[in-house]
Amino acid sequence: MSKIETAMFACGGTGGHIFPAIALADELKRRLPNVKIVFVGAENGMENDLVPRAGYEIVSLPISGFYRNLNVKNIFRNAALPFKFVVSFVKSLRLMRKFSPNLVVGTGGYASFPLLRASVFFSNIFRVIQEQNAFPGLSNRLLAPFADLIFLGNEAAKKYFPEKKCRYTGNPVRVFLPKDRNQLLSKWRIEKNKTILFVTGGSLGSGAINAAIYKRLDDILSCDVHLIWQTGKYYFDRYRGLLGDKKYVTLLPFVDDVSEAYTLADAVVSRAGALTLSELMHYRKPALLIPSPNVADDHQRHNAESLTRIGGAKMILESEIGEKFFPALLCLLEHRNAIIERLKTLAVKNAAKECIDAIMEEYGGKD
Repeated sequence: MSKIETAMFACGGTGGHIFPAIALADELKRRLPNVKIVFVGAENGMENDLVPRAGYEIVSLPISGFYRNLNVKNIFRNAALPFKFVVSFVKSLRLMRKFSPNLVVGTGGYASFPLLRASVFFSNIFRVIQEQNAFPGLSNRLLAPFADLIFLGNEAAKKYFPEKKCRYTGNPVRVFLPKDRNQLLSKWRIEKNKTILFVTGGSLGSGAINAAIYKRLDDILSCDVHLIWQTGKYYFDRYRGLLGDKKYVTLLPFVDDVSEAYTLADAVVSRAGALTLSELMHYRKPALLIPSPNVADDHQRHNAESLTRIGGAKMILESEIGEKFFPALLCLLEHRNAIIERLKTLAVKNAAKECIDAIMEEYGGKD
């Protein structure tokens, strides 16, 4: 079998792209302790904080995404994208020469495209893309013809890719050691008799979800709830100022060890990113999903509908949040045990292991 000596992982934009890449890198490192792993992300992206904390080197490209809200500022930003792509592509070519990778993995986001596209001009590189969503992102759709393997987090995405290249593995999730709930209750200073609600608007936070929680906060707490509220760093100072020392609320900009929040939570309110859904299934947590309308191709709605359709979650649209949020939350709390039982019947794959198994097998047979 050929030896993978250097692997490059391209990711960025949101935690939904970053954490699967880290999970795959961790599994590859476990198999091949001497492998050199380098991440490539976007300048000013949150990957520049999260990847080093996971123990990996990261190099940045001067790339950014397409701004969908059309105003004068964003028109000028979008006009600069071709130039940013050319510069990022040239830098990616240089990175290929510098690191000479055997394996290049892209997990989506705008940093993936220039690196994987540049890798096509070099021989003996095994190219892999991992798509988290039911409706694939543009980068991965464009890269599909150049990939040797395509790993799918949602089987519905198969129709958008060459079938022979696809493997349905589920989404790689962050692996943490099991936590003792009683110890965590003490650590987080939460009373044992409380129903614990974990609210997250994703790694960047959600203004709509935060506003809905704040508007109905007293009603939520009246249900004998302790709230773990991840606001996102952009919203944290505002709500910390509004809440002060509000009892039964744990307010955080970001939860570093999400397994602690999931271990504690009796129910979850969240966006519907593919990684979040994989984690909810992994931890068997009933959730009220509120898909972001501000994502490419409305992919979060597709994700949420796929899980809701089989009874694994509840869902409302952001446009309905003012009218339906609190009644939907009450419905979730009332029916959470039934949702947990449904989640227990769903197969949860060890996606990181399956992906690296396939890479080792296919790469070894490629020479």
